[in-house]
Amino acid sequence: MKKTRYAICGLSIRGIYHFVFPLVGRVHKGGPDFSDHAEMVGILDIDRGRVDAFLQKTGLRIPFYPADALDRMLKETTPDVLLVASPDATHCDYIVAGLEAGCDVIVEKPMVINCEQVRRVQAAEKKSGRVVRVGHNMRYTPSHKRLKRMILDGKLG
Repeated sequence: MKKTRYAICGLSIRGIYHFVFPLVGRVHKGGPDFSDHAEMVGILDIDRGRVDAFLQKTGLRIPFYPADALDRMLKETTPDVLLVASPDATHCDYIVAGLEAGCDVIVEKPMVINCEQVRRVQAAEKKSGRVVRVGHNMRYTPSHKRLKRMILDGKLG
């Protein structure tokens, strides 16, 4: 089975624990493991030292790209999905570039910071035929997992 290829913009703590670790099989606190279906192909970040320390500590081998090299990362790594976990003000440009490169995009909240950016993202999504999803970092808390289990077991609904 072909693995879905992911690249991330912003190696924040949220980016590591909510995106990278589940995709590379580093399960944290009972979280999901998608490594059978996923491959991390690129990290774009403003702080090379932070990325180098992360890669050294984890033993992962994921190509690094500086923050101004998004187009190069997208071209060289050809991700299927672009993950955006960078500072809020950078989300729009990364989302639009990912869509234009033919990627689906998963972005942490907030998707964008103003109405003009909403219109840019909507136009790029429509033109590209790709999809933007917005993630929320409270998804896997114990109470949420317990509620989901109750729904799946038919106890709630």
